[in-house]
Amino acid sequence: MDWTDPQLVIEAGREMSDRSKFSLSIHLDLAEAMGMLATLQLASRHPANHGPTAERMRVIADKLEAALSKLGPATAELCRRGWDSNHDACPED
Repeated sequence: MDWTDPQLVIEAGREMSDRSKFSLSIHLDLAEAMGMLATLQLASRHPANHGPTAERMRVIADKLEAALSKLGPATAELCRRGWDSNHDACPED
């Protein structure tokens, strides 16, 4: 279909109005889970990333962190440090 932006938003809103029709389970391996957590942490720390969507993504990141932290204390600490920009890798690292 060839929708204008406003039409697209209205139609997608209609399609998504019944949230009970949608459920998604995602199975991730360890590398995928760590990558997703790192990406969500980085995005969550961006100063312009706020509002309801950012809050939902923070909840998902917290759940990922909790699950990964069960692997052991070093993994838990690695996950915790992802919230601190002082531990970001530099491109030359």
